[in-house]
Amino acid sequence: NVYWVGNVLAFFTAPVIDGIEIPMYGNFIQGIIVKINPDGTIQWIICVLSENVTAALSKIDRIDIDSSGNLVMLGTFTGQVDMDGDILTSSGDTEDAFIAKADSDGNLLWGFSFGSEFGRNIVGDIVANSDDEIFVSTVWTGNSIVVGNFTEENPDAEVLSNYDRLIAKFSSDGSPVWTSRGFGRGRFHHRACG
Repeated sequence: NVYWVGNVLAFFTAPVIDGIEIPMYGNFIQGIIVKINPDGTIQWIICVLSENVTAALSKIDRIDIDSSGNLVMLGTFTGQVDMDGDILTSSGDTEDAFIAKADSDGNLLWGFSFGSEFGRNIVGDIVANSDDEIFVSTVWTGNSIVVGNFTEENPDAEVLSNYDRLIAKFSSDGSPVWTSRGFGRGRFHHRACG
């Protein structure tokens, strides 16, 4: 199977992929994942829908497959996104990050968000290990970033365009296990972890 990860924007009409209409909520950017069978037919489409709020968007940037065949995803959003009943709300007007898990049939199982109230997140990568634990890397700005009960402080937040990095471990059910930040002053861009 092949997974296509991307974002769609619809103005007035819903986009169609291979004859399947993508559900849209308003004229916002929506993150989608398309599972394509080996014969080239679409098996299913997941669309991360944004609620009808100002400047809402959702983007899915990275995916991985865990040992059970579930799909784990990493993306960013503003406003609110609906993860099949789990409503995630961003902490401010800038992009927060989210992780989510879907089963091999395309059913969303859970979603979890984290972010910096006065900063933004740039996703790095997501990896599921053989125990289905999930590791995430992001780059963020702001005074602090909150991941569940963990808070990481950015001592150089006042420096213009100062980015900090975050690596976090989550259990297979999406609960944060630990976080780590680092390096301080500078800009960090990375695309791999695990």
